[in-house]
Amino acid sequence: MKALSSVMGTLLVLAVTIALGGLMYAYSQGLFGALTKTNNVPVNVNIYPNGNSNFLVNINIQNTGNQVMTISSITVYHQGSVVGAWGGSWQIPAGESSSQVFTVNYNNGAPQITPGQQYTVIVSGMIGNQPWQYVTTVTASG
Repeated sequence: MKALSSVMGTLLVLAVTIALGGLMYAYSQGLFGALTKTNNVPVNVNIYPNGNSNFLVNINIQNTGNQVMTISSITVYHQGSVVGAWGGSWQIPAGESSSQVFTVNYNNGAPQITPGQQYTVIVSGMIGNQPWQYVTTVTASG
């Protein structure tokens, strides 16, 4: 068997060392941010009655991530039943906050929103190309 020459061995060790150093530098400078960053997204949700056919959902979201966030659905539950749902597209740019009030129609036969009662609100969408969901319990305001 033939062995590597000392010159080839030295070049191989040097190449591996430089490659590892470059990867460590890139990681430390945040070049892999999309792969290593988790998104802790502050969300504030309020719901209000708005007559016999619909109710209002007020949402304030702060997108602390480095990718665009797209909200595609909001569903409100009371005691396990869907009270109403919104579907659409609301985009929040990376690093920005946004507030929006949605008018949500009641599902057929669903009870109306009552101030003081608790409701479960699920906000769903995408951050970049990753699914995202926020679940909270909200006391309805009047």
